[in-house]
Amino acid sequence: MSFAIDQGRGISEPLPSGLGIEEHVRRAQRLPAPFPPSAALSAGLQGAVVALSQHESSIEEIWAERLDEMRDCIAAHAAAERHLNNSVHPQMRAHVARFPSLAFEELLRKYGYDDPSAARLLKGCTLTGHLAGRPSWPKNEDTEPRASARALLARNGARERKAVWNSVRPSEEDAALLEAAQSDVESGKMLGPFFADHEVQTALGVENYTLSKRFGVAQSDKVRPCDDFTKSGVNDCCRGDRNLTLSTLDHFFALVCSVAVAFPTSQVQFAKRDHRSAYRQLALDASALQYACVVFWHPILKRAVAYVHLALPFGPRAAVINYNRVAQAVTGLLQLMFFLPADNFFDDFWTVGPTHLIQRIFDMFGAVHELLNLEIKTEKDLPPTFVGELLGHVVDLSAMPYTLSNSVRRKAGVLAMVEDALSSGRLRPRVAGELAGKFAFACTALYGRVGRAALKPVYERQHSSAFAKKLSPQLRAALLCIHDIVHNAPSRVVLPSYFGSRPTTLAYTDGQGEGWIAAVIFPRPPFQPAYTAMQLPEDLCRSFAPRNPIEQIETAAVLLLLEVFNDELIDTDVRLFVDNIAAQGSLIRGFSRSLSQALLCGAVWGRVASARVGLWVDRVESDANIADVPTRPDKVARFALLRSLGVRCRHVESARFVDQIRRELSALSASPRLAQDVAQSRFLSDYFSQQIYRENVCEH
Repeated sequence: MSFAIDQGRGISEPLPSGLGIEEHVRRAQRLPAPFPPSAALSAGLQGAVVALSQHESSIEEIWAERLDEMRDCIAAHAAAERHLNNSVHPQMRAHVARFPSLAFEELLRKYGYDDPSAARLLKGCTLTGHLAGRPSWPKNEDTEPRASARALLARNGARERKAVWNSVRPSEEDAALLEAAQSDVESGKMLGPFFADHEVQTALGVENYTLSKRFGVAQSDKVRPCDDFTKSGVNDCCRGDRNLTLSTLDHFFALVCSVAVAFPTSQVQFAKRDHRSAYRQLALDASALQYACVVFWHPILKRAVAYVHLALPFGPRAAVINYNRVAQAVTGLLQLMFFLPADNFFDDFWTVGPTHLIQRIFDMFGAVHELLNLEIKTEKDLPPTFVGELLGHVVDLSAMPYTLSNSVRRKAGVLAMVEDALSSGRLRPRVAGELAGKFAFACTALYGRVGRAALKPVYERQHSSAFAKKLSPQLRAALLCIHDIVHNAPSRVVLPSYFGSRPTTLAYTDGQGEGWIAAVIFPRPPFQPAYTAMQLPEDLCRSFAPRNPIEQIETAAVLLLLEVFNDELIDTDVRLFVDNIAAQGSLIRGFSRSLSQALLCGAVWGRVASARVGLWVDRVESDANIADVPTRPDKVARFALLRSLGVRCRHVESARFVDQIRRELSALSASPRLAQDVAQSRFLSDYFSQQIYRENVCEH
């Protein structure tokens, strides 16, 4: 079972070093396709899909039996559960008493989940020290906290805390922060308000504690309160034993394709549900309260005010690990005990199933949560559907191929920022950082690494002087490119394995310091192996970089490959070998710190998207790179090697190709008018014609 999301990633199959050119080509031609599944399903999730299909006729009886088993287990542990509620603040004991942690842990262990102790976090979480992780997460080799929690408390004496109190200043989000804090106090998840150091000491019953400043993060529908536990030093006092691993849209589509294969006569739908307040459902252990005090400006009383968290806040490093252990344990129970194809990313949970079962899967998700007493934010429910928003993107499962695109809301957010900057002629560093984050996330719904190159001037503005405002020609052109990409880029495409595999093309490229570039291709029949080569003008090479432009020259060779061999490459997966590590890295990222290299990488990915190529860039030693032969025309004898492998010369229109590269370089460095013309012609008319793209996909 495999699937393919059109991204610039693949599976590298490194060949041994020391091979000659002929042997490297022969071995490379025998390598497997570069794009097997890049996000394999977990054993639990795959097992849930298989079990659901095998027990389809009796699944209702199985679900009823398992729910009864869960109720009996909860009842059996009820008495022992009461003794576990004293590790939290008295105000939170009634809250944690709702959670059947012992029954949850027993069922996780019985059905083979790898982290049953995650259930204990329902009775209280810590913020410092060593943090256990799920055993399936990769091990963290650096497990020692950077600082001691005890030493941190010792450093935060009365004088230090007074300095923090006095440093608090008003902000635009203070009213929202106060409203959120008061709501938490009413629900028993915070202590406060406190207006003096001794008030906090009395409430906590300790002499020393840490103060973290609270700030607001504006979101589309609210202001999210966040706490700076990094600056206060709390985050340095914890370290996870494991590195957190999260499911992504790649895993979602892997699940979709797995269900499609398991239920071949039914269409597939998905549904989404969210945890209410997410982190705030988990209480803090009483020992963590010394590190959980936050302070901000009271907008009415015009003074600093402090509150103490009793529930897991947003901001601590430990909160991310603790919450995700619980969330993944919930999906683990759903998969292993109830055979539900369910997964999550933080507090976003999704279920996938055939159309005749998806509603019952959706209902069972709710039934299990009701027994665990974990609240679902029902107003955000996405009932079973073919088309809907997931993780900020629009998923469409209504027909093959499945697609992924940016939501209207996300597009509107990016476009509004770009249009405001273009109309005002200004972009502040802080706004540039926000735009870069939003557009970089939007790029995940685009083909391959399209769009990354246009971020280069935006990142430069983000990290420039705080007084920088006016748009430079480069920045204006970048904003125009971003605007056109967001408007016109086609959706990413996902195909299950039974939809048909794509042919694989083997290619090599090379460049050398005097400007010679070459590409060699071993395509699918009926196409024949071929090579092409040319020398770039000296002034063009100097425009790449004043001293050593080899990375850009190597990347220009990849553009030459895509220009000359476009017909051979369309709708194929390409394993490309290059012998320059820097060029390989920037091509994989679609970006570079060098402006000229970023532009060339952007051009590569634009052409890759236009030809619907699955591009994987691998490394070859220079001595084994067959493309090295045409870049050294003075060594005539070496061309016999090309002839022995059946590689024939293909003509390139050098002047036209050089002119195209000059246009690529002018896009973010020329006048605003020229930049606009180039951006619109390249991104709108050529690379991202939605109609042409869809017609070609349908034909494919």
